[in-house]
Order: sequence, then C-alpha cells, then structure tokens
Amino acid sequence: MCRHEDPQEALSCAREQCAEQAPGQECWATAWCFPANWSGTMTVWLPDFHTTQVLCGAPSEKALTDALAALCAGDENATNCDFGFVIDPEGNERVVEGVSFPGPAAPPPIEAVAPPVGQKDGVAESGDQLPETATPDGAPPAADDETAPGSDQPAAGP
Repeated sequence: MCRHEDPQEALSCAREQCAEQAPGQECWATAWCFPANWSGTMTVWLPDFHTTQVLCGAPSEKALTDALAALCAGDENATNCDFGFVIDPEGNERVVEGVSFPGPAAPPPIEAVAPPVGQKDGVAESGDQLPETATPDGAPPAADDETAPGSDQPAAGP
C-alpha cells in the first residue's frame, strides 16, 4: 500500500510494489482515498483462491476493523478472512497478526464430545485409569453380537 497526495504517484508506487511482490501477475489499482484516515488490508479466503480487500477512509481503527469484519461476513463465498495490516492517519503501517474473521462459507466448527458421566479423559471418578474397552461403570461394553459375560447366550442390548 502506498500513500501520496497525488493519486497517480500513489498508484504508480502501488504498481511497483505489486510487481516486486507478485512477479508475472497482473497488478490493478484497487483504491485511492483522500483523506486516507485509517486504512487496512484483509485477505479473503475463498474455496479455490484468495483475494485482498483494501479499505481506507475509516474514522478510527475500531471502525476499520468492524468494516473489514462486515465485508467478510457479507461475502457468501468467504471461508475465512485475515486482517493484514493497518495504516494510521499519519502513514504508520503495522502488521496485524492473529486477527481473523469467519466467513459465511466456513466449515462448521468441530464440536467437542463430553466424556461419559463419571469419566474424564479415560479416568474414572475414583481416579482409576479405565481400560479403553471399559464403560464408566467398569463393565465391558455390550454389543448385540457379543455373548453375555459368563454365558453362552447373546448379551441383551438396550
């Protein structure tokens, strides 16, 4: 991202940066704002590729962050969006790490499964380590095709 009072100077600088950072790729002017106020970039991850959103002219850093989050939420194909960097009104650029927004096309979160009652992480309430095949009450699991313990009769299922 480049800053300059003259739009042609700013866009020329941006094309040069693009050519250096992405040799062989086409470089397009995406934005020129005056006044620039708070500006920033965000990578929008789509199922097959990614794009970069540039936003400028926000009245505050919070407004910039909120606007980028809204852009991500409004892109029905976005799986995730990563805040790239922010430029304050004085032109100071800062990389933003660890700020991501989920997109509408994000896969659903994996839900954690709670351990059975009386068991936590393979340990019985008594503190004894449970065998991998034991139920929380210590009995072996019953299955329709298993034989009941001490019998040659099939075990009864629930």
